[in-house]
Amino acid sequence: MAYFLIVGSYVDESGYLAEEFWAWGLGVACVGLGIMWAIVTKVASSVSERFRK
Repeated sequence: MAYFLIVGSYVDESGYLAEEFWAWGLGVACVGLGIMWAIVTKVASSVSERFRK
């Protein structure tokens, strides 16, 4: 996401506005997957701790 903000938008040789939307999508996907992974890890840890007792 930082790459998207740093690069911003620019006009290419043909005169079209170009923006790096793939970087924003990839950043959002990584953050979302990271949050889901943290939730799954926390739930798995809680479940395994209950079975250990």
